[in-house]
Amino acid sequence: MSAADSFEVLGIAPRFGLSAADLRARWMRAAAAAHPDADGAVDSSARVNAAYHELADPLRRAAALLRSMRAPSVADPGLPQAFLLEAMEIREEVDGAKSDRAALAAIREAIEGRHQAALDEIAAAFAAIEGAPDEAATRRVLMGMNLSRALARILEQIDQEIGQA
Repeated sequence: MSAADSFEVLGIAPRFGLSAADLRARWMRAAAAAHPDADGAVDSSARVNAAYHELADPLRRAAALLRSMRAPSVADPGLPQAFLLEAMEIREEVDGAKSDRAALAAIREAIEGRHQAALDEIAAAFAAIEGAPDEAATRRVLMGMNLSRALARILEQIDQEIGQA
């Protein structure tokens, strides 16, 4: 399925800012219309489910939106330089709080906020694009996606630490 198809299948205009509730409602309507028992539409039902799962994940949605916008292919921009130092500081903070669940939970809450800010940055990058994205806009989105992934990994590590504390 192409990226544009995911938006089309659910009847949603291609955009990054989708509420979970609206996306779920669109999915439920499309799933009911494409139910395999309706007319033996197994392929249609599978397409609806695949579209929902792609668009429900913000990073997969961002990638789909870049493809649908025919964004230029650019080299992976990596992570912001300042984040590398920040990640080391977070790791040290987590290591220092290993046996303190409350401290780990507070660190996790702060990182969760940082993760949401990274998703907000992706949304802002898409909002700034008029027409087709240029290389700079594509890099900005990709860097936001990389940052979001890195923060998600840190959250997973903190969750493991909380489980072990």
